[in-house]
Amino acid sequence: MQIIRELRKRKVFTTAAIYLPIAWIVTEVLTFLFEKFPVPAWADELIAAIFVAGFPAAMILAWTFDLGPNGLTRTKANKAQGLVTIVCAALLMAGGTAGLFYLIKPNVPELNEVSVVIDPAANSIAVYPFENLSSDPEDAYFSDGMTIELITRLSQIKGLHIAGIAQTKQQTLSLGVEPEVRYRLEGTVRRSGDKVRITALLVDRASSFTVWSNIFDSELQDVFEFQEQTALHIAEALDVRLSAEEQSAVARHHTVNPAAYDAFLRGWSLIESFHVNFDLPGEKLEAARAHFQTALSIEPAYARAVAGLAMVESYAVFLKVEPAANRNLAQELASQAIALDDSLPETHFAMARALSSSKDYSGAAAAFHKVLELDSQNGYAWCELAGVLNFQDPADPVGAELAAREGIRFRPAYSTAYFNLGAALQQQQRLREAADAYQQSLQLNPADQGLQRTLGQLYLELGDYIEALARFEILEPTPELLIQISVAHQALGNSQDALKALEQAVAAGYRDFAAVEANPQLAGLVDEPRYRKLIEQILKPLEAN
Repeated sequence: MQIIRELRKRKVFTTAAIYLPIAWIVTEVLTFLFEKFPVPAWADELIAAIFVAGFPAAMILAWTFDLGPNGLTRTKANKAQGLVTIVCAALLMAGGTAGLFYLIKPNVPELNEVSVVIDPAANSIAVYPFENLSSDPEDAYFSDGMTIELITRLSQIKGLHIAGIAQTKQQTLSLGVEPEVRYRLEGTVRRSGDKVRITALLVDRASSFTVWSNIFDSELQDVFEFQEQTALHIAEALDVRLSAEEQSAVARHHTVNPAAYDAFLRGWSLIESFHVNFDLPGEKLEAARAHFQTALSIEPAYARAVAGLAMVESYAVFLKVEPAANRNLAQELASQAIALDDSLPETHFAMARALSSSKDYSGAAAAFHKVLELDSQNGYAWCELAGVLNFQDPADPVGAELAAREGIRFRPAYSTAYFNLGAALQQQQRLREAADAYQQSLQLNPADQGLQRTLGQLYLELGDYIEALARFEILEPTPELLIQISVAHQALGNSQDALKALEQAVAAGYRDFAAVEANPQLAGLVDEPRYRKLIEQILKPLEAN
């Protein structure tokens, strides 16, 4: 008890009781402000380090000095008493410092934690593609359309958190990117002419218990009712009360003409397919254009169909399918769509894509922000926003990182979201995290050769030469790539392999001998006879000219 009295006498407990809550409050305020303004990514860690380091200093000052009528004076104590209390004070400081660290340390989760987690305790739902059970495989556009429409309507309900999954449940599980949500929404679609049967099940992931289910048998023209009622019944099953504004958004029909809607769905499913891959772009865009034009021939003021045409022209430029002159047409069509209905996320998304294709990245960012004002859970818009923030001048990698992580929340198996996250992290020089993000993107889209190259170059920069070679050696050996392969081999001490790659580069037409000579990573090859022979081989044609 003598020790406790001494600590109290020296006001060590009082100092700790004042310091800890002040440190926590200041840290919380600064963290909030950092979220509102662009600050370096390490700012949170710096603030935490300052407060943690300051705690033992404050305890030592409280132990050593008294603040009284005569100002700051050194505290007196006998040696035995001082030795015991010093040990106890040290233990107190160690425990307090550890507690303070865990109290105020910044929350910087790992990539995998952020990338696929929406709070499972909340009303979070993963919406999987409805399976096409029709006899005609081409009816897949209709089942895909039902999935897209349900995601759109459910996303309008603020009490629900919706993750849209492009892959089937089996594919998602095999990829290891199933989101940690509370519920799954699954279903099937069977269409025969104008008849349609749709089943929908809301399943609790933890218990596999079916929370709600429905079988919808009706005419095609009544499918709008299914979309509306499904969203309302799911909200009711999860005890989520809708505002009048949310009820209006869920119930809204963008057309009452089933033929126009069917043509729109056919075109929009082709546009949506570009979120998965860019296969057959010319054929897909031409078919999508024809479907949207059909929809507009039936209903000329159909805003979503006009937005679809704008998306066709934007992708035609982006994928270099058609001349760049289409950039102006894309913006004109997007403007028409917005004039028809400026409350639709799709019309503003079309404008954002048109501006992005024209490399007006700041304008595109503003348009994507407008999309997110109308649909805050639009994962594709968050992801595209991350992309344009990475490309704009000056770039905003911190904002791009935040947008990419939001995109991953709502589209957890979307490879481009991870790519944009990697690019944002790379610009912040968080190279190892960037490599992890690129690796996740590549897992979702292993056919992306450009990403393989990017990842290999990043591993080269990190000094992970074995991983760099693993990426490079599966790519087409262009002269420039062979130089990078040579650098990696030389860094690993494989001079002969490095020389072999250089020889292959020269044989393939590489002639930038100045870059090779100036490359410090190849300096160890300068005295090699094979290297000198290569340089002579490069120089001779130049001297002849």
